[in-house]
Parts: sequence; C-alpha cells; structure tokens
Amino acid sequence: MYIRRSILTNNAKALERTNGRFGDIYRIILPESDGVMCETSTTLRIHRITYREARDKIESLAKGIVARFGACDRYIALYGENSPEWIMLFWAILRSGNRAYLVNTRQPDYFTESVLSTLDAVGIVSLDGKSGLSFCAEASVAELFELAKDRDALDDDAPFGNEIAITTSGTTLSEKICIYHGENFSKQLLMTPEITDDNKVLRATYNGKLKHLMFLPLYHIFGLSAVYLWFSFFGATFVFPPSYSPDELLRCVRRHEVTHIFAVPLLWQAIEKGVLREVEALDEKTRAKFEKGTELSLKLQQFSSPLGAYLAKNLFGEVREKLLGESVKCCITGGSGIAPSAIRLINALGYKLYNGYGMSEIGITSMESSPRVRTRMRATIGKPFPFVEYRIGENEHLQVRTDAACYEMIISGVKTSRDEWFDTGDIMSADSKGRYSFIGRATDVIISSNGENINPELIRRAFDLSAAKNFEIIPTPEGDAPMLVIQLAKDTDENSLAAIKDEASAANASLPTAIRVRAIRYTFDPLMREKDIKVSRTYLSRAVKEGKVRLFEASEILASAKPEVENSELCEELREIFARILDMDPAEISEDANFMTELGGSSLDYYELISEIDKKYGVRLPFEAEGFGYCLRDFEKLVKEHL
Repeated sequence: MYIRRSILTNNAKALERTNGRFGDIYRIILPESDGVMCETSTTLRIHRITYREARDKIESLAKGIVARFGACDRYIALYGENSPEWIMLFWAILRSGNRAYLVNTRQPDYFTESVLSTLDAVGIVSLDGKSGLSFCAEASVAELFELAKDRDALDDDAPFGNEIAITTSGTTLSEKICIYHGENFSKQLLMTPEITDDNKVLRATYNGKLKHLMFLPLYHIFGLSAVYLWFSFFGATFVFPPSYSPDELLRCVRRHEVTHIFAVPLLWQAIEKGVLREVEALDEKTRAKFEKGTELSLKLQQFSSPLGAYLAKNLFGEVREKLLGESVKCCITGGSGIAPSAIRLINALGYKLYNGYGMSEIGITSMESSPRVRTRMRATIGKPFPFVEYRIGENEHLQVRTDAACYEMIISGVKTSRDEWFDTGDIMSADSKGRYSFIGRATDVIISSNGENINPELIRRAFDLSAAKNFEIIPTPEGDAPMLVIQLAKDTDENSLAAIKDEASAANASLPTAIRVRAIRYTFDPLMREKDIKVSRTYLSRAVKEGKVRLFEASEILASAKPEVENSELCEELREIFARILDMDPAEISEDANFMTELGGSSLDYYELISEIDKKYGVRLPFEAEGFGYCLRDFEKLVKEHL
C-alpha cells in the first residue's frame, strides 16, 4: 500500500499558489488535523502528538518567544537534540517573526558562539535552558510556555520569519554558514509527486501508516530536508526513539512499526557487524548456508524484486525479526561512503537500501532509486532530482545547479552569493544512463613532486587492514607524496604489528608505482575527532602537524609509543555501563574498542552514555573533548579529570 498520490499533488498545488515562504509551508504541512505527527514511547506505553496539538503548542511557544525576545526579524538559536519539542521550537521561532539558527550540538561551543556572533543572534531557545552557551540570553520550553500565559494569540497576518541558518559539518575546519529561505525548500517540495513517481517505495505504508524514524539530527540538511520537511508533505508520523543505541533503535523500529529509515552509513554498518557477529558464532555448515542464502536472495531480487523480497522474508525470517521486523519499506544511506559489504547485506536481507546525495550548501539533490538490486549495490548517487541539474566540470568535479540550494553563504564572516553552478569539490563520474558515482574529494588531492595529481581515496581502496583500529591516507609532511597512517589498538603486540605491516606492504605493492604510498607510519592516537563519523583528512593532517597525533615507524612504535595498560576499578565500572547500554557481555568489551565502529554504538548513543556516567559519578562531562576516541580508556581518563 502507498500514500495516495493525490495527497501529494494537492499539497503541491496548494504550495504552488503561494509565494513558497516558510509561513506558506507551515500552513500546508501542519494542518489542524487529528493525524498523528509524532510518536515517542516509554516502557509502558506509546505517546502520540497530533498535528493539531503540535500546532497549538507552536502558537503558544511563538507567543513566549515574542514576549522574551520580541518579533524583530533577528536570529534566534535553536539548541537541542531531536524531539517533538525541537520541531515545535523550529516553527515557533519563525512564527514569532524571527530567523532560526539550527545549532549543531556536536560542534564545539567556541565554534557555535562564533556563529552566534556572526549572525548577531538575539537569543537562544533550548529544551531545558542549559545549553552552556553564554553569548546571549536563553529560554527553555517551560519558560516560553509560562511567558505565553494570559497573552493574546498572534495575529494570523503577523510577520512570519523566512530565513534559517545551518552550519556545515566542520571538516573543512572553517566557519561556513548556509542561509536558506522558505522558497529554497519549496522547490523540492513542489517536485514531490514527480520524485515519488520514479520510486513509489518513498510513499510506501505498512498497515496504512507511513512512519519515519527520527534518527538523523534535524539540524543537518539530511535530517531537516530529506526526513522532516519532505515527509511532512506526506502527512507522515515521526517516531522519536527513547535512545540511540543500536539495540534500542531496532526495538523502537519494531514496536512502532516504522516504515522509513534514513541514516548515515554508521548505522547500517553497525547492523551489518551485529548480524555477522551472530553468524560467526554459528557452526561452519550454518555459516555457509547463510552466505548461500544471501547470494540466492540477491540473484532472485535482480530477476524479480517481489519474488526476491518474498524469498528474503522466508530465508531470513528469524534474522529480520531481531533486526527491523517486517514494517520497513524504504531505507536510505547518505552523508559519507558506505562499505559495499553493508549495502550488500542489508539488501540481501530484503530491506531496500538506497544511496542518496546532498550537501549543506545545496540541499538533497539525488538518490539512486533503481528497483534493480545490482544497481543499488553499486552505491551510485543516482540521477539528479527534477529540480536539479548535474554536470561534470573540466576538473572532474560535480557541479550542481538548483534553486533549492542555499540563498547565500557566510564564510569566515564574509557574505558570499552562490554561483549559478555550485562546485561541490567532489570528483564524480557519470555512466551512459546518467547515474553518478563518487570517486573522491578534490580537497584531498595530493600533488606529487613531478606534478601528478594523486587521489588518496583511490589509494585507500587498495587497503583493508582488518587488524588495524583505523587507517587513512594523507600527504607526507613535505606534502608531495601520499602517506599511510595506521592507528593501532593499545594491546597490539609484536606479532600483530608484523602482520599489519606485511598486509599494508602487500596492498601497497599492488598499486601502480606512481601512486604508491611513500611512507607508512603508526600511532596509538585516535585519527578522528570526537563524534566524527569518518576520518577528516584535513583534520588528521593538522593534528599530525600539531603533535596531537604522534607518528612512529614500525621499528620504534612498540618500544617508544605504546601507552601503559592498567585496569582500574573505575575502568571496570565503566565497562559495566558500556555493556548495559549496548546489551553486551562485559567480557566482550576491550579497553580500546571504539564505542561506535567496533562495539556497534551510534554517534547519538554517546549522549545516553554520558548521561549514565553523569548520574553514577555526580559529574557533568563535556559533550566535546578534543582527541576523544570513544573507547573505554578515553572515558576513564575523562571521568578522572572531572571527579
């Protein structure tokens, strides 16, 4: 079953008759109806908020904002994690006649306060009034409701804010603010009927309901545009999980009968790792049967999608019951490259996982919508949406033209109008059918001493290094050749190091001479910043230069750089907390295992872990800690510093 196309068509026609401002979008996607807008849950029951109830609360919060900060067409920062209240605050800021800055809570406070200064923000609204930001006055949801009491309702024709600001992920290490008007988002919304004609799975339902998991942060363009604003056009119900540990997310999906899940590759790869962990525990015959089943499922799906889906349900019924259940109809990954093995396994299990593309500067611009599973597994970004044009520039960069892109950018405090064609900096290729594939980032290109341009992403693909904790390709200190940096687990011994060294050397030898790495260096320091979902080569190069990531040759690494390993009582207590949140045996959690990439947690699960530790030890750990690596040792060190 599908959401009726007429619903999308009628909404598109209604929006087309307006100026496409945020106020116009608000009145269309937030009707005074009894349809369920949000679902949350506790142990005992599911809580629901209707569109009518949400709109009433938005109007009340908007009154409180006017009372606290005025209706002055100024920026007000929205600080908080995903929740129904976040959505209400978003609209309340605009309804009050102001502009909204959507704070990325994973960026350092100093970065956020710099953005607040650039935008000349007048205030901050947050869920609890405890953002920790000191740039300007702050009000909580409770305070705004209190201020709204006994105040007259806002006039229907009162000014409605029409501008929002979001910041990029920060991997460029510079302040970039993207400014959007309502008209920019309206361009995508108006094309909803055409986009869903190309892939009806986007409006698929289960038991007559379309329910979207609110996994992606709403202050990211992927979460705001592709999940919330777009699917509000469908009249979707948004399901907010009680926590973000993988097991809790899966239980939430099954309990609420979620139909749509859009997420970064980290979640899909965590699911893959969990499945494979269980498969590895089986006997050899059963493991072989599982692998044969995945091959058969993919072959049949390629021949006939309905037959393949039927087979997958029967072959992997027990696995699906423990994972996402039977309600999930559409999955999309985006934000970074996904491991081919993950997209293969998820599709083999019968869940249709597509790959999408977008950026903070241009919004969401394409997705691979092919019904053919073989095409989906190529992880192409598909063809551009009807309101978007792609072209490959002379430098092989993907260039994008769309009115849905941001109105302007503020880069390091300077306003910059976007060009007609936006250069994404992504090196892409296009096949004969107009599908685009990601090759690498132009900003990562290394210019060798002989003038040849070397793409580190192409080099990286030659390496597996399964025994290493992490690895990446960056320029040598001289900047004229590629260097392989390998992060070792803290319990790496001489034999393990030798095996990693041999594997790296063999992979390097398989590359053409011109692009082989010229140096291999080792470290025990984390290659990523706290809460990053992948290594930023820009950050890593800077961290190496500043001495935050110390590099050693193989001959000196064990003797000179290996940290002392000592299990304290605190370490064991924290291990128990890790195990409880991840639903694992404590014995399975090593001191150096990455909470997300190795133990199966998610970037958002970080907040649940911090909360548990705060309660137990009576401390308030920061959400940001430079060089933090997500392992047990890192948390132990952080708690000691705050006790």
